[in-house]
Amino acid sequence: MIRSCPSCGRANSDTARFCVSCGTTLEAVSLLAPGPRIPAASLVVGSIGLFIWGLGSFPWVISPNLYQHNIVEKLTYFAWGVGPTLIAIGLLLAGSSASEKIGKASVSLWIIGLFMIGVSQFPSVVNPYATVEFRVDYAGPAIGYILLGIGVVTAIPMVAKR
Repeated sequence: MIRSCPSCGRANSDTARFCVSCGTTLEAVSLLAPGPRIPAASLVVGSIGLFIWGLGSFPWVISPNLYQHNIVEKLTYFAWGVGPTLIAIGLLLAGSSASEKIGKASVSLWIIGLFMIGVSQFPSVVNPYATVEFRVDYAGPAIGYILLGIGVVTAIPMVAKR
């Protein structure tokens, strides 16, 4: 495959690091080369999810005593549920463009992990004081974070290739 120099337009081999005509660095150009675009809806939904997820911890920042109020606790669990779920939906909306940039396995693990983190919080919205031996709102995030971590590890070789 032949690359054109962005400065002078001369054709260079795919393995060339510098333009044979003017000396412009071609590696930096290849890293910035346009690839598949991530849809705007994906970015918006994911950003809203991050914002809501962050707001879920805000009552603890203000005062741990504020968390003792039932409505604040329910809103916190709701934010912890909605935030990761929206991020997962954002990744789903990104579709193949995210998979091409990061890797299909990584994106799949992130989506499953985020859904597990998010969905596991909703029973606590209904009853934050449920006493069950195996609490879903503890196990779900634990498994979800493990999947997110595996997703990051599997993305490293894909990102390193770029």
